[in-house]
Amino acid sequence: LAITVLVVGAVVSVVLMAPAPATAGGAEQIRGTAIDGSGDCNPVEDGVPVPLPIFPLYFPDEEGGMHGCLYTYPTSFQETPGGTIRERGHEIFVSHDDHTSRFETTYQYTAKFDKDGNQMYGRCQHPITEGTGIDDFEDVTGRFDIKDNIVNGVAVDFAYKGHLRFP
Repeated sequence: LAITVLVVGAVVSVVLMAPAPATAGGAEQIRGTAIDGSGDCNPVEDGVPVPLPIFPLYFPDEEGGMHGCLYTYPTSFQETPGGTIRERGHEIFVSHDDHTSRFETTYQYTAKFDKDGNQMYGRCQHPITEGTGIDDFEDVTGRFDIKDNIVNGVAVDFAYKGHLRFP
């Protein structure tokens, strides 16, 4: 009986640790970690309006992820007395595989800060705006979500996951 439990446990562990499939229901799954793109992204070279005041996110080239820059253009901002902020807007993602492939998203960002200004959490949703894909992203649909990785009250990087669906 002990050997059977051990073997079943090992099989379950292997199944749980297996990598997720690259596609799910016809969609390409994406995941990775984005960073502050202030040193890696150039809106002029990428052919987008200069986003102010928010720094772009850089998506390093990594297996299973996107590679390029996400430029953010806020359209609304709300802050509660308790330290929660909500921001909405649109974004342009430019691929750094060729600097011409791109798509646009709308986004909603929510974060909470304590009374000393330390960030407690942050997350956002990014549904791709239909019909905005160009070149490699032509007719792409989907969504990705980003979660801020907080260290000592500051977002240090940004884990993302989602899916892209191509026709």
